[in-house]
Amino acid sequence: RGSFTVMPIRVSFLIARKGQTMDQFLFRFRELWFLWLVLLFSSNGLWAAEPRVQILSPKDGARISQEQNSVLISGKVATDLGRSPNADIVFVIDISGSTSQYAGADFGDMGPLPDNSGSFGLGRPQMSIGGIGIGQPSFRNLRNSILAAEVAASRRLLLQLNSETTRVGVVTFGEGAQVLQPLTHDFEQVRRALDDILRAGPYGGTNMAEGIRAAITELMGLGKSEKKTDTIKVEFLLTDGFPTMPIGGGRRAAPEDTEFAINAARLAGKAGIKVHVFALGEEALSYPRAAVGIAKASGGTYTPVSRAADVLAVVENISLVGVDYVQVVNKTTGQKATHL
Repeated sequence: RGSFTVMPIRVSFLIARKGQTMDQFLFRFRELWFLWLVLLFSSNGLWAAEPRVQILSPKDGARISQEQNSVLISGKVATDLGRSPNADIVFVIDISGSTSQYAGADFGDMGPLPDNSGSFGLGRPQMSIGGIGIGQPSFRNLRNSILAAEVAASRRLLLQLNSETTRVGVVTFGEGAQVLQPLTHDFEQVRRALDDILRAGPYGGTNMAEGIRAAITELMGLGKSEKKTDTIKVEFLLTDGFPTMPIGGGRRAAPEDTEFAINAARLAGKAGIKVHVFALGEEALSYPRAAVGIAKASGGTYTPVSRAADVLAVVENISLVGVDYVQVVNKTTGQKATHL
């Protein structure tokens, strides 16, 4: 015995069009299959809650008389979603060849690095936009790389989280995606997974769509992670570039790859998962269509960071409760409050 909700679902028959490659056809088939799973397992309406604001001081109806030109207002803001103290977070980390480039700083505070942290060989980098070459990544010390910046930012964020109420997982993406760590309360396991990223080093193209989808699978409880329905679900995607897989073969930015990535983010949004995108370095900022589209499609945020090393400071200002900002306005004068 139980209650059921009937949902109209449009069924699409996929037929390979003339000129469409088998890779494109298979990828679109997998998109349709993944959409069906998201619709089946997601909770409708749970993630559209409006923020609630509570003013604690001054009290409603209070009369204020003072000589100063300003008054202190205190209160709370939250969403219905924020009632849950639990959060599931997946770090989705770009390990493509171009992450070997210099991040702009030496990460001396990262602690012990894996044995081969001095330097590493070159992976196959992203090569071109529209056929225009962008060059090979320089041979760098691992401690100075964009990959190190991504890992250091993840570690910094991990320090801000409560392991009792938060589970964290790790997904990497290059030419494909890999779940290095399913969602866990054991942050030491997460740190070891991040060490493994540095130990392996960068390689290959950039398959953002696969990375986003692998994280969705874990957050929805469809992969290696235990399913939980009472959690805020978030992806933090860190990348230094743009999608070049599977259609671009890791060497060019094919429009189809960008669309695949945005469609994957759209599925995340339907499942109540926000994808916060951090675009690191000049290459990522030179062609931000995918990064911007991913954030917009999922309801997340897009954060451009021109110097990759600066992402460590940026992640300290992240909010998980779904409130981007609070604005207080004087109804009489229309003046906006300052120093919020």
